Amino acid sequence: MDGEMADFAAHTLFGEMPRVEAPQWEAFPVLRNWGLQGPDVFFFRKVLTGGAPLQAIGSRMHREKISQLFSSLAGYINAMPAPRRDPAIAYFYGFLCHYSLDSTIHPYVGYHQQRLSKGFPELTSSAIHSQIETDMDVDLYSYLRGEPVDRFRPGELYAATPAQRELIGELLSAAARETYGIQVPPAEIAAAVSDTLRVQKALFAPTKLTYAAAGLAESLMRRQGSFTSHVKAYKPKWDSLNLRKAPWYSPWDPERRRTDSVPDLLELARLRAEELCAAYGRMFREGEILSWGFTEDFSGRRCQD
Repeated sequence: MDGEMADFAAHTLFGEMPRVEAPQWEAFPVLRNWGLQGPDVFFFRKVLTGGAPLQAIGSRMHREKISQLFSSLAGYINAMPAPRRDPAIAYFYGFLCHYSLDSTIHPYVGYHQQRLSKGFPELTSSAIHSQIETDMDVDLYSYLRGEPVDRFRPGELYAATPAQRELIGELLSAAARETYGIQVPPAEIAAAVSDTLRVQKALFAPTKLTYAAAGLAESLMRRQGSFTSHVKAYKPKWDSLNLRKAPWYSPWDPERRRTDSVPDLLELARLRAEELCAAYGRMFREGEILSWGFTEDFSGRRCQD
């Protein structure tokens, strides 16, 4: 699995925070929730069989042509017929929230990834990244919900119908084609949505057998940490949410020392998400999609294109 993303529960919990003044936000909760997972669904297509054929486009969506990506997606939605437009808008608002959280929290994750990589040379940077975000997922769920993360049931929030999966496939296929010139069949993306939920159900309700199987797969593939780093099996032994306000810095801006906790970063992401949803909401109401100048990619790096 690729380590590009803040984890599944974190994005779900974050979706409860922004105040989005749009009827679509409440009317289509399952599509909104899948939007909260952004391009991450690409990483999970056939991941259990070692294929992950859509990983490259998922990575590109996180890093390249961010302004064009959102303009293409919003423009495609804006041209849809009315009955299909509203559920697509709900998905798009969730997608904006995914970007807002990723771009705000990834500098913090990147700091710890850089810090820990020196002590674990046997692990790939992706495995370390994923373990950090798994730890944050476990601690954040406990912090916000007051209960262990194994109480989280993604199947209850992400039970998309075949038509909803098809819509997600259509939207992301159009975005890939219009932004990157890549043809990805909508049916493959719809299948990736199903694969994502199947994997997440296992990760959030792990058994000893699940963890052992993940470890065995890593050994066979010589990819230590690639699978176990995603399993929500243990409570972290470090302050993953930085509640003690330890200093850190973004790898992309090392001169600026920060002490934000993860709850602090969630608040910053909330403000960013509300601004973006309000801006695109006006565009949808007026029927004209304008280019919004995204200055950072999903990792929080300054956009290069």
